Amino acid sequence: MNNFSNHSRQLEDIDDMITTLNRLLTLHGQDVWNYALFLTKNKELADDISQKVFIKIFPKYRNLPAQSSEKIWLLRITRNMILKHLKAAFFL
Repeated sequence: MNNFSNHSRQLEDIDDMITTLNRLLTLHGQDVWNYALFLTKNKELADDISQKVFIKIFPKYRNLPAQSSEKIWLLRITRNMILKHLKAAFFL
């Protein structure tokens, strides 16, 4: 019984994670991509950065900020990823 309840809890956690990330992608995915495109002026790089943003937050889905500041949080992560990319490209 205990293994079953642990397995059931894990499935609920996975379902919550997928639901949360799906909601974030639906609400803010286009904004993240638009911001990345605005900063980079490169569609392929905007695609890569946008994907990396959502991959980065994947393990942190339980610690998300309040819904009112989700977009700001995601855009800050986007900006930081672009800066990190530019630093890496500059110092190569």
